[in-house]
Amino acid sequence: MSTWSEFITGALAEREEPEEVRRLREELESGALLVRISLLWEDRRNPPVYDVVLAPREVPARRHILVPHSASFMRWALEAKARLASPEEEALRTLYLLQERLRILEQEWGSTYFNSILVNHLRALGPPRTVALLAGHDEYPAPQSETRTLAFAAFDAVLMAIARDLKTLGYSDEQVAGLMDRAFEQYVDDKFHLRTRWTLLGR
Repeated sequence: MSTWSEFITGALAEREEPEEVRRLREELESGALLVRISLLWEDRRNPPVYDVVLAPREVPARRHILVPHSASFMRWALEAKARLASPEEEALRTLYLLQERLRILEQEWGSTYFNSILVNHLRALGPPRTVALLAGHDEYPAPQSETRTLAFAAFDAVLMAIARDLKTLGYSDEQVAGLMDRAFEQYVDDKFHLRTRWTLLGR
């Protein structure tokens, strides 16, 4: 067991960055220009990968660095205010971040309670595309209690963190709202298969 001082030292120690992120920093520090960052996420069972395109100084050919998603890459992107190549890709990355962070809440609360909080709180918040897709889909509302209040707060904390990161990347409030709405629309469709259901019902 570590001592208190050893624990604090370990908690504050700089974590070693992945090799691809270190290489990206080195290229940019040597004078390369960032051209664009594209999201590659064909296999949704795994984290996305970023195709970072650089224009090295005094070299005509562009260079591609494939960087797996990581907390280190996200820290660099926020520091550099480096957006993805398109709003569609940014919405997909937001979807991945929602999946990653909300999965922890679902594991903690259980799927039934999580789904109740998800659907009923999203309806209360009112992202338009998501609410429209949820029309006709009901989850039993959790009874009013301190537990539900704390659950709403934990859910909101995830949303606020992602929204602030998008704002840091330079998106306007309206753009942040749109990106998160599109991500949640896909999130609830993946979870409840709503488009397939509505198609079968002729909606």
